[in-house]
Amino acid sequence: IDNDIQHAKAVIASPIYVGLLGRYSHGKSALVNALFKLDDDCRLPEGEGVVTSKVTLVDFANIPIAEAFEIITNEDLPRPITTSELLNNVGNSDKDTSCVESYKMTLPTNNRDFAANFLSSNITLVDMPGLGGPYFNDKVATAKYLKYMDMALVAIKIDEIEDAARHIRFFVEDLNIPIIPILTYQDLWQSSDLYVDCKDETAMLAKAQSLLEEHLPSLKKYCINLIAVSSIKDANG
Repeated sequence: IDNDIQHAKAVIASPIYVGLLGRYSHGKSALVNALFKLDDDCRLPEGEGVVTSKVTLVDFANIPIAEAFEIITNEDLPRPITTSELLNNVGNSDKDTSCVESYKMTLPTNNRDFAANFLSSNITLVDMPGLGGPYFNDKVATAKYLKYMDMALVAIKIDEIEDAARHIRFFVEDLNIPIIPILTYQDLWQSSDLYVDCKDETAMLAKAQSLLEEHLPSLKKYCINLIAVSSIKDANG
């Protein structure tokens, strides 16, 4: 009984891991930056091309500034590095990072109510490598980490659903965890040939849902209330 109690306590205290999955340049890291209103000195790298080639764990703490770490293996203690080092090394870096298992960034929750919710719920976000890039280990790393996820967020660029599905399908078909599809770059729909027959955003979302269900049928049950986010930054970033 004592062993069962200790195991239950360990399970309750363990983090909830939420993986971010998607084709490269489909807005995974930008989504995190926008959600948590991250400053330039602690935001995840984002942009065109492959900018996330290493797994990056993001958790939260009541600390004054962001902290960054380099993890060589799961058995070693994380090595502290500067946030600028993390930003430079997590993507296509000139530095040899082949020995690095993953990176970790701990974000402050001060004046960030949304981040504070993640801290109180003990949630760790896991930003996976962008799929379809030139790095041979992208798929291996993603498959390895997905096994430990409690939930997955799947970022899909609104005008590249079929292309994204080709890279994502293998990873989500047999996942036995909740999956939340998120349509990114929602502001591009009016310039896309996919939506020429859509008169408004309601019709666009209905069309996007049908495309998702066609190309990623395993996500059909999760497409009832689609989330779509714009790439246009407002005054608050």
